[in-house]
Amino acid sequence: MDKIDSGNTFILRNKLKSTPQTLRLKNYLGQEGFFSNDINQPFSCLVPMVIDISKHYQDIFFIKKEKGQYKQVLMLSNVEDALFQAYRKQITSSSNFENIKNENERFSKTLDWFIENGLLPDGEFIAYYKQKGITTDSILYTEKQYQTILQQFQLGHEDLLSLIKKKYPEEVKQYYTQKMKDILLIEGPDYNNYYDFDKAISALTDSFNSDTSSADYILCNALTSEKFEKYEKRDIMVHLLKVVSEWK
Repeated sequence: MDKIDSGNTFILRNKLKSTPQTLRLKNYLGQEGFFSNDINQPFSCLVPMVIDISKHYQDIFFIKKEKGQYKQVLMLSNVEDALFQAYRKQITSSSNFENIKNENERFSKTLDWFIENGLLPDGEFIAYYKQKGITTDSILYTEKQYQTILQQFQLGHEDLLSLIKKKYPEEVKQYYTQKMKDILLIEGPDYNNYYDFDKAISALTDSFNSDTSSADYILCNALTSEKFEKYEKRDIMVHLLKVVSEWK
């Protein structure tokens, strides 16, 4: 961003060849009749972000041309460089299918794109192709796609769990038990480590079959509270790992 001009307008540096090199984007505010998905809009609840001065951050603007004007429809703020490169790869690769005219082919290639990027197909995507009669709420995946989903899950894309939990129960169990063992090796675990441990157990046991009165359920939730000291939490994690290892 070069600056904010008069009239509450962003003046942006632009590296794309398909749009003018100088862009002026109106910064629409609440109650002005235009509501973007801007994560910085006043209705959002933002978690304070810690900036590491040794890293490089960028803002990403997504724009849309309407009647000769460019409008900002989404802005991602303070994107660290590694994540920026991941976004760049996803956006660039989407150009391989976005202009395909055949609906069935575009559906198939878009679905592959979601999977290859470790993403869960979103509701709007499913709703669009459901309306076209190409899919239902339950997408039918090929064996090759299932294999890719499993590989992406094992790389850490845990949002894909719902697609493979029943098909690959042993692989899912191995992934999460190894994750819990790795957390146990951490010398000074923090809140995020305890939270990840809690999530792993919840994923494998469905929160102990949603039995909120279960002693193990209560102990698991206590990991992210201040009820116990760290050495006590470690004993709890050792116990819960044993429970999960025997869980069927």
